Amino acid sequence: MKTVRDVLEKQQLKDIPSISAEASVYAAITLMSERHLSSLIVLEKKQLVGAVHERDCLEKILLWGQRSRETRVKEIMRKNPMTVRPSDSLETCIIYMLTEQVSQLPVLEKGGVLGVITTEDILKAGLKRPGIVPQAKPSMDSKPVNNQDDRSWSGRSLN
Repeated sequence: MKTVRDVLEKQQLKDIPSISAEASVYAAITLMSERHLSSLIVLEKKQLVGAVHERDCLEKILLWGQRSRETRVKEIMRKNPMTVRPSDSLETCIIYMLTEQVSQLPVLEKGGVLGVITTEDILKAGLKRPGIVPQAKPSMDSKPVNNQDDRSWSGRSLN
């Protein structure tokens, strides 16, 4: 069975995507957007102190009416996020991700952050030919979701 260590060895991360607890939520959102991430780990003095997810930003900034430039990450982050060790199985990661409803888990070793494992990492590791992600090809029978000929919704005419 593959382990977290097996996956991390194949990653080519130059740095672990992270942010300071004192940074603004705006900075976190900007970094997630630029790096195409759905979450960031929060580090203070190279120690894991939390995680911030897109969902946290949406709920706590938009729904609560807070301002992203004025709100600190520490105010909305999840403290004590679920973590894994390099020796943990990918199955363990999946269980934790489903339980916590997250798409990434920090990997800790000897008290420090070794890396981050994501659902995408696990899916790629499960492919028969590692390193190859097949492209989805539409079938000949597929139709666009927004079909202009179908102007009804729930059996009612929109006209």
